[in-house]
Amino acid sequence: MKQFCKSLRNDGECWKMLYLNFPKLSDAKLKVGIFTGPDIRKLLCDLLFPESMNERENEAWESIADVVHNFLGNRKDDNYKKILERMLTAYEAQGCKMTLNVYFLHSHLEYLKQNLRVYSEEQGKGSINI
Repeated sequence: MKQFCKSLRNDGECWKMLYLNFPKLSDAKLKVGIFTGPDIRKLLCDLLFPESMNERENEAWESIADVVHNFLGNRKDDNYKKILERMLTAYEAQGCKMTLNVYFLHSHLEYLKQNLRVYSEEQGKGSINI
C-alpha cells in the first residue's frame, strides 16, 4: 500500500479521494502511505475510489485487492503465484518503487508454507510464522 500511495500523482483524482476518505489523517501519513488494516478495508469497500483512477492505477489497485482477498489471511489461493506476479507487474507499470522485501518474496514464492498462519505458544494464537 505504501508503494502504491507514493506512486500516485499529488494532483490526481485518486489522491483527492484519499483526502476525502481520510480527513483526519495528516498529510504526512497520506504521502508516505501509512494505513491500518481497517483503513485498507474501507478503501476496498469504496466503489468510488477505483473510479477516480487512471488505467495503470486501477490495475495496481485491483492487484492489491486480489492479494488482500486471496493471499493474506488464514489461507492462500491455489494460484497465489499468479496473483503475486500480477501485483508485481502492475506495480512496475505504475512506477512503484519496490522494496527488497517484495523482491525477496517474489524470488521465494515456491518456498512459502501451505498455511501462513500457525499457532505459536510464544507469540499467541494466530501469529504469522514464516
